[in-house]
Amino acid sequence: MHSSVHWGLGIIIAGITSLYISVNFWIVGLIILSSIFADFDIFLRKYAQNGNHRMLFTHSIYLPMILILIGFLSSKIVIIVMGFSYLIHILIDLLDWGTNALFTNRIFGIRFLLKRDEHLRVPEIIDQEKIPQWFFVKRYYNSVIMIGIEVFVSIIMFITLFLYIPQFWYFLAGYFLTMIFHISEYLELKHLSQGGSPRIKLLKH
Repeated sequence: MHSSVHWGLGIIIAGITSLYISVNFWIVGLIILSSIFADFDIFLRKYAQNGNHRMLFTHSIYLPMILILIGFLSSKIVIIVMGFSYLIHILIDLLDWGTNALFTNRIFGIRFLLKRDEHLRVPEIIDQEKIPQWFFVKRYYNSVIMIGIEVFVSIIMFITLFLYIPQFWYFLAGYFLTMIFHISEYLELKHLSQGGSPRIKLLKH
């Protein structure tokens, strides 16, 4: 899923957490960071199989499980919540393209954006694309399910934020920045797919 979805889920989790413990800037920030942390492995994609950052260990269930275990052993609720926030990221990513969730060198997940006969042929399909990145972005934005999830998370995020932690409204900045990033990427790739010249530098992922 897009980083904006993960950011929104982080805000939702922080809001729910505030019902059980007192939260401050650092706690809310750490919960949101945990919800998007896995996507920082985009900068390590050169070490991943087929350049797919979701094949890296950071996109498996083990790091969040370790966090949750540390939280239980230390009786630190915040660390437990951080682990669950991270784990939800991995589980949500199973919906669109899947992840190497069990770190078995195999993508696992529901993978709504692929047809059944495409699951094992993604590298082959990408090789046939003039602009490989456009394949992923186009499939995502053409999916009613993905857009539906984006809208649903956005609505719940705003409700949760303004009901439970309105004093931390400024964390919405990250949500809007990540959303702008993805929309800009979509518009630029669509422009390039129609034969246009590059206008902005794109981040490969």
